[in-house]
Amino acid sequence: MTEYTISLPEKIYRLLIAAAQKKGLNPVDWIALQLPQPPAEPEPLPSLLTELIGVLDSKA
Repeated sequence: MTEYTISLPEKIYRLLIAAAQKKGLNPVDWIALQLPQPPAEPEPLPSLLTELIGVLDSKA
């Protein structure tokens, strides 16, 4: 995986380190948790309908 370097002012860097340590994380993992997560892949329709398949007696 390609890695990149970013420059932060010292004040921001220290705040980042403090926030990450408070959560028991390293700065990279803390930043990753702040980013929006991609939507989950939808379940295939057959697996969603598995428990809904049955017989309905319309005469009752």
